[in-house]
Amino acid sequence: MKTCREWAEAHPNWIYEDWRSVLWTDKTWVEDG
Repeated sequence: MKTCREWAEAHPNWIYEDWRSVLWTDKTWVEDG
């Protein structure tokens, strides 16, 4: 499992609102507080 923060560090072009949009597309992403 990766947190959104970890995912974002690997994908710096994404912003927080985008993370929310991918949470439901790939269950490996979990929201990090």
